[in-house]
Amino acid sequence: MEVPDAELKQNIPLGGFAYEFSDPAWNTIFPIQEVGEVLRMANLSWDVNAHALARKPGGDVVERYVAPPGEHRAAPVTIKRITAPDVLHPVMLHALAFTPREDVLRTAVAQAISLAAFNCAWPFYVQQFTFDLLSAVALFYIAWQVHWQIGKGEAYWSFELINAWAVSEVAVGAIVLLKNVHDEIRKFIGFWRCGWMHEYMNMNTFKNLGSMAAIAALLVLLVVPNTPEDQGYLRTLLAAAGFFKWVKIVTYLRGLQTLRLGQKFLPIHYTLQEGVSFLAVMVFFILAAWHALYALYPEEEVSWIGLFRQTYELGFLGEFAADNLLS
Repeated sequence: MEVPDAELKQNIPLGGFAYEFSDPAWNTIFPIQEVGEVLRMANLSWDVNAHALARKPGGDVVERYVAPPGEHRAAPVTIKRITAPDVLHPVMLHALAFTPREDVLRTAVAQAISLAAFNCAWPFYVQQFTFDLLSAVALFYIAWQVHWQIGKGEAYWSFELINAWAVSEVAVGAIVLLKNVHDEIRKFIGFWRCGWMHEYMNMNTFKNLGSMAAIAALLVLLVVPNTPEDQGYLRTLLAAAGFFKWVKIVTYLRGLQTLRLGQKFLPIHYTLQEGVSFLAVMVFFILAAWHALYALYPEEEVSWIGLFRQTYELGFLGEFAADNLLS
């Protein structure tokens, strides 16, 4: 029913059942305390739709956040509500992220908590993705500048303040680096205070630290007044910084629901992780073959580096020169 009084509407957002009598002193209203079934059909983005709502949300709020538009893809759904306090607390999210029981992650409650937490972090997610993408573009522009100067016959990179593009690209790289360092320090402090340092030290952290170290060294080498004529260090740092930056950017896909990129990215990511152990074992076989070839190879003018390259090409690429191996 409609509650006529504006103050009652504010205090009773869900409405209720009212009884009116000839004597106004007997008038009574029984408010609805909780939301019941407000919808039967909804468009599911993934397996669940979830959102952090107030304790007593209205039906329009539930429809807006839990049932996104898309009537042509709507399916029968069941509404559930989690009323545990601080369900998005970092301790709860940490427990879900590192639980040894994978069956827990398949429950509707765990999926709802994860999705609601991701929705809360989505603005920061987009912000970080944008900053890293700008940094990658800036690194590519600097690499293009180095190639362009070498093509003109100049032996080394020169940083000049009159070059507005070069200054802006270096400034973008420095700003993104400072932001990433700030975020990493806050992340470290949070894990340290909670005693989660074992979970903090993972491959993702090492990748971020390596990327920041490469970009910091690159920025220092770019702006030093006396740039060394040997461009090997500069180009090596450009390659390392660009490689780590693009690898970091592609990891943002794991959280996207568009085109189901997240679900497609994760199996590829886990496959590459499993491939690392395979490569670690193969390295020992390559070393064994290189050791045997170096001991048996009769030519003295061939260096051990050249023999290692031949062993690598034979073991990993399947390419070799028969004359070199059979001479």
